[in-house]
Amino acid sequence: MTPQLTIAITIAVGVLGFLAIAFWWLGTLAARHDTARDAFVKLMNPASLISLLILLGVLFLLGMAILDLDKGRVLVGMGKAPFARGLITYLFAIVTIGTAVVLVLSALLGVDKEKFDLGKEVLGLLLGVFGTIVGFYFASEIAGNEVKGALSVSPVLASAQEVSPGGSVTLTVIVRGGASPYRFAVVFGEDLPPVYPELVRPDGWIVKTLQIPASLEPGIRQITIGVQDDSGEKATTRAVVNVSAKPAG
Repeated sequence: MTPQLTIAITIAVGVLGFLAIAFWWLGTLAARHDTARDAFVKLMNPASLISLLILLGVLFLLGMAILDLDKGRVLVGMGKAPFARGLITYLFAIVTIGTAVVLVLSALLGVDKEKFDLGKEVLGLLLGVFGTIVGFYFASEIAGNEVKGALSVSPVLASAQEVSPGGSVTLTVIVRGGASPYRFAVVFGEDLPPVYPELVRPDGWIVKTLQIPASLEPGIRQITIGVQDDSGEKATTRAVVNVSAKPAG
């Protein structure tokens, strides 16, 4: 057991012991004096208990951070937007659902109508805030995914549909989505190399002049362009060119 953990356990036991003694003392006074009874009843009010629990929770987190027991997972992690948004959404969900359950039980067991109406107003406020948080959170995530999107490659635009052996054809393609930088390879046929040797331009355009081998037999030939992004995702696009007969002579 590390010294920090020992200190944390000691502090937690001390705080719980102090609270137990305080509640026992207040209960004893409440049995003897009307003023102490009123104070004890107010302390046992759910609003007071929840406020006390929140205060203890904040102090607990601060203590964990000071003693370096949370290893930066909570307080330091809240500085990161995804973690903070998830934590806030989770807390609002728990509080909203808990409030709804309390109101349902109150309606079934029967409580003062004025207090029940106040509870409904609090629940409506929580639902409004919770709905806004959830709507913004999920909408921003979906929009971000749509903007980024998966790696895709446009159809090939060839400068010529027919070319003679020894000639050349210019291929134009645009790459979208994925994670830049991108690399690409161009081959005749479908057998792309395991490693793509060339870099795509920073603006996502590929403009490649491909030399037709002089020994290539006439006929319809397929050209394959393979693209790989920085995360390893791959995409391909293809074009066909008609290699004409070799010039006579």
